[in-house]
Amino acid sequence: ASLRFFELRRHRPTHAGLILFGKDLLAWLPNAYVQFVRFEGVSMADEILIEKRFQGDLLSLTRDLSAFVGLLTAGRPERVGPLQETSVADYPEIAIKEFLMNSVLHRSYEMPQPVRFYQYADRIEIQNPGPLYGLARPDNFPGQTSYRNPVLAEAMKTLGIVNRFGRGVARAQAALAKNGNPSAEFIFGEMHFGVTIRKRQ
Repeated sequence: ASLRFFELRRHRPTHAGLILFGKDLLAWLPNAYVQFVRFEGVSMADEILIEKRFQGDLLSLTRDLSAFVGLLTAGRPERVGPLQETSVADYPEIAIKEFLMNSVLHRSYEMPQPVRFYQYADRIEIQNPGPLYGLARPDNFPGQTSYRNPVLAEAMKTLGIVNRFGRGVARAQAALAKNGNPSAEFIFGEMHFGVTIRKRQ
């Protein structure tokens, strides 16, 4: 076992290579996944209704997340007149996808936690391990962008998973406003970064 460990360390792939192409990613980076939990109420003390793990190489992970968010944000019919209905969603799909994909991109893969994607009765919270990086600080966010994982950033931009020019937060906030949700709230922790998206009332 010790010889195998030595060989693995000597030939250890880069994080970016593993995340992009790894077939057994969690063997190398055991926390490189997204943990989704849906709670019945408004706190972690409430009953868990759904628990799901999203994992795999970058393309598989983001594809599965995107499909799941589409289901999560599906609209419900609401009557607006005697013979007229419209579709209303608790959360705009664009905003949840934007924040979730950013959490995958900007997270620290060295820290021993997954990305947390928690849905409560009144909000969604997304939290990624690792604080703001580089030149980005609470006082200049989101205007200043620094990439902790530049290879992943380029790959995700090329694949169309995240937008170019650092417009993601602005697009998400605009989508929330259009849908009738409050603006997203950001959490600047010493060991993590988080966003809270309130449910449409």
